[in-house]
Amino acid sequence: MVSTCSIDGKNYYYTKVIHKLADEGKFGYPTSIAVSDLESYLDTPQWGNAPGDLKPRTVLEDVLAYPEHATRICNADLKYPIILVKTTSGELHVADGMHRIAKAFLFKLENVQAFIVSLEQINSAFAFSD
Repeated sequence: MVSTCSIDGKNYYYTKVIHKLADEGKFGYPTSIAVSDLESYLDTPQWGNAPGDLKPRTVLEDVLAYPEHATRICNADLKYPIILVKTTSGELHVADGMHRIAKAFLFKLENVQAFIVSLEQINSAFAFSD
């Protein structure tokens, strides 16, 4: 399965290599981040490829209408840190772990583990296209 994430106007395409790099310690150690600091991601289209993409909060408010995402949220393993990419302007973008973030909100967790990696680390690890 190939995933994408758009950061600073570029689309990054990646596979499970991101988890391999994390497991090898290429991103350092995960840090604890407050789930409340991630709330804005619930209101940003995260899933889909068309205008009006699906927002995680929409799924959390009506899980029966979105069984595929509901299943992925329930099966999300919170032992794996989410991966946030810090852009050149200092913004954080979710590169991996949106279903885990949704699960953390659903279960009212206070904190999750996260790797916060620089755009340079991502550029060195992933191919991108304009």
